[in-house]
Amino acid sequence: MLEKVLKVIDEIEKSDLNQKISDVKKKIESDETVKKLIKKFNDAKELYEKTNDQKTFMNAKEELLSNDLVKKYIDLQNEVNLLALHINNRIKMITSGIPKKR
Repeated sequence: MLEKVLKVIDEIEKSDLNQKISDVKKKIESDETVKKLIKKFNDAKELYEKTNDQKTFMNAKEELLSNDLVKKYIDLQNEVNLLALHINNRIKMITSGIPKKR
């Protein structure tokens, strides 16, 4: 069973989806606009945590989430999350019939 799980993980790591995430992440890390938006968001989050300034925080969050690269990254992460959920459900289904070792 463990070997099969490890094989699935290897396949996921080699997948197009994983490559797309890696590519978008590299673009985000090198994009000056996105870097500024992330910094603005983090500063606004820190301010919100200290002063409860929700307006500044929400504006920074909306600005960050409206960026095309960030949107693409979030969409890809959502795909990964759905895939992980599907895999988890399949593993539960497979292992539910296996008696637990004591």
